[in-house]
Amino acid sequence: MRDHLDDDLLSLYAVGAATPAECLVADGHLVQCDDCRELVAELARGNREGSPSSLGDPLCGLTIGRYLLEERLGAGAHSVVYRAHDPILERKVALKLVREIDDGPLRKQLIRAAQAMAQIDHRNVLAIYDAGEDGNEVFVTSAIAENGDLRTFLESKPSVKRLLSGFAELAEGLSAVHRSGLTHRDIKPDNILVDGDANFLLADIGHTPQVGALGSVTPAYLAPEVRDGRPFAASADQYAFALTVCEVLTGVRPKNTDDAARVLRNKRVPTLAIKTILRALDPEPEKRFDDAADIAIGLRPRWKSWHVVASGGAVLSAITIILFATTMIGAGSQPVCARSVDAAVSQWQAVRPVLAERFSTRESLWTPIDAHPGQFFVTL
Repeated sequence: MRDHLDDDLLSLYAVGAATPAECLVADGHLVQCDDCRELVAELARGNREGSPSSLGDPLCGLTIGRYLLEERLGAGAHSVVYRAHDPILERKVALKLVREIDDGPLRKQLIRAAQAMAQIDHRNVLAIYDAGEDGNEVFVTSAIAENGDLRTFLESKPSVKRLLSGFAELAEGLSAVHRSGLTHRDIKPDNILVDGDANFLLADIGHTPQVGALGSVTPAYLAPEVRDGRPFAASADQYAFALTVCEVLTGVRPKNTDDAARVLRNKRVPTLAIKTILRALDPEPEKRFDDAADIAIGLRPRWKSWHVVASGGAVLSAITIILFATTMIGAGSQPVCARSVDAAVSQWQAVRPVLAERFSTRESLWTPIDAHPGQFFVTL
């Protein structure tokens, strides 16, 4: 049986009162122990709901920058988040105070990351309003995610289809982050928030002080190449994203792609979504997707897939190729549209090489067609 952390240490960690050394110990244990992680989540929820430790927070009622701190919403190993009031714009914001950060490069790095994030306008990326310093304090303000983090959202028991739809949109948000020149570096369920409209939001992008080459990332979600010392790239974010999707859908954080395939099939996750997740989890980063937006196509529920292809501007080309591909195989072949659905599907192996060549430069369009050819014949 796995040993558990001391209750006092868990309590301190949950309310953001643990020392940096205690946080390192807790971080290393929590990535491996579901029981302790659930206990910390429960303590944190109680803290947000107005437990004595929250009500007695010495900073509540004080002003940081121009923001009046009203209520502590939660805490992590390196920061504390408050609900705060902006008296100039007359609105509520989430204000994150970053702890244990000395004046120097790390402080400037955090503010630069917040400035970069503020330029990203995407509904699946947490909106950043402001960042600054107040004496020894460094803060970042953002929109408030009314439904908390993804672990809290799971308590409502959303369907697999609902989760896949949310993750598909989140993948597009991750693509927007990468196009801005940033990497997230710490994608995990705790860093995905849910707003009042149930949109999934990427949060904590570049807002955690880095320690050494890897930063204070969560080891359990690190891509293999990063663990081996290679530089952190956008493809490593894809790996952590896919690991998070698998964990949320199945309740299991897989050890490898075979393990992932097994647990995903057991949960009756659609075949194309499984293929997409496994590709993003490939131990070789070069075999993952060129763009995180391609992940969205594979995760989105099937009834939306044709719309996604159409939105790429290639629907006419796709229809033309599928309808008349058999005429390329040999003289006298009837167009696919003149055949029954069963007959059309039976010709797939003969037609497939022609289609694959035509779509060789548009992999994101080819993937759903190749995975479910029968559906596209039926659609037509």
